[in-house]
Amino acid sequence: MTDTDDAVRAFLEERGLEGDLLEGGLAGLIERWEEIVSQVERGYELTIDDYLNDVDLRDILEAVWPLASDEQRRPLRARRELADNRYRAVTQDCPPLWGEAVTEEMGFTREK
Repeated sequence: MTDTDDAVRAFLEERGLEGDLLEGGLAGLIERWEEIVSQVERGYELTIDDYLNDVDLRDILEAVWPLASDEQRRPLRARRELADNRYRAVTQDCPPLWGEAVTEEMGFTREK
């Protein structure tokens, strides 16, 4: 295991990820983000709390991305960008769903 593998894993453990998401590392996060986007494209059928939890994965992906090596990121970059573009194509801009206090505390922006 490389130092960047260790850094990615440590971050994911710190965020409380377990199972397949933890074991899958960066590639596993991309794969799960693609699955979430597919669910949104079909018409997300779960609750708002499930949705917020699912899209929080994109924030985790953004935070862990710089911890990975370029070698790890390179084959995944196009998939990440495609999934992000697909997500943007089927969603619309709206006020923060987490609420203003959480948005401010976490430093979220509409772009983020």
